[in-house]
Amino acid sequence: MLITSSLSNRADLGTPLTVRANGGFMFGADPLDNPGTDPVILGSTTTSAITPTLLTLQKIYIGPEDETATGPNFPRQYQIVIDIAAGQTITGLLVTDVLSNNVQFLAVDATLVNGGAVATTAVSTPSLVVPGGTLSERYASVTATTAANDVELYFSFYIPRDDNARPPCCPR
Repeated sequence: MLITSSLSNRADLGTPLTVRANGGFMFGADPLDNPGTDPVILGSTTTSAITPTLLTLQKIYIGPEDETATGPNFPRQYQIVIDIAAGQTITGLLVTDVLSNNVQFLAVDATLVNGGAVATTAVSTPSLVVPGGTLSERYASVTATTAANDVELYFSFYIPRDDNARPPCCPR
């Protein structure tokens, strides 16, 4: 059995809420509505907790076998997916990813809201010649659907032979 419910918009984010369920048979053991001779049958109460969450974020590597060769001849892509609680609207959503010093940023490939392309404001873009940096894109307004991918950000990168924390090694 599937039971669908909703939370008040006054529920505190991150605070577990107790949910109790109790199954039963309102007609008792027979199909007649005779509670005087055949009382309602109730099962035991089950208790669980749910924690209200405004959004969840995933960063997904789009490439073979979760690994790659080094160098600009092997560009790869990341996808950042944000799932916002259904019906909620976020204004000025800022998506930020701090790239490690061994990831060379190439370009923002796509920005989507509810599956459709949308223009964003680039707040911070990593260097195209020095690995690492911060990528930040601002979405003006996002109203969530029941889909699991309300916001998507795709960007390309490659892994250079050397990261920006150490100089290239000596000649051999």
